[in-house]
Amino acid sequence: MELTEVIRRRHSPRSFSDRPVSDEQLRLLFEAARWAPSANNEQEWSYYYATSAHPDTHRLLCGCLFESNRIWAEKAPVILVSCGRKVFSYNGKPNRHWMHDVGAANVSMALQAADLGLVLHQMAGFSVDRCAEMLRLDMEVTEPVTMMAVGYPGNPDDLPETLRERELQPRTRKGVEEFVYELK
Repeated sequence: MELTEVIRRRHSPRSFSDRPVSDEQLRLLFEAARWAPSANNEQEWSYYYATSAHPDTHRLLCGCLFESNRIWAEKAPVILVSCGRKVFSYNGKPNRHWMHDVGAANVSMALQAADLGLVLHQMAGFSVDRCAEMLRLDMEVTEPVTMMAVGYPGNPDDLPETLRERELQPRTRKGVEEFVYELK
């Protein structure tokens, strides 16, 4: 048995081509998120995005990123923010699984991106407060979770030297035996 190829291909590079992502491809990414599992089928995620076709909005959204991410992510043709509703829609009570469910939707998008030949890099390095203010979110109810850069792979030589070195290092993962424990 072998690992599904799209899982193996998925990665989070920092170099992006300026080639635009089509509206159809974006719809497929959001469709992948739609089919992700969630507690009580709450589907508590929401996405806000800007493309390089609208440079002012793209730049404004990139302005929420910490500088260490902005220096490379602003070159991606699509910048996304994933958000999660922290309470159940049917009763207003806290949903302790909201961030997990948003993560599941984000991974579904990342796998769909890989299947389309795109790359998606999730980032925690951004100002949650600035992003929430820009999107006019009520942080008691809905909170930004991650920002994402989406596009086609670019040339690592276009990155600053320190990032280029990281980009070219082999991908590594812990061995399964380091995080799986059978109970007997």
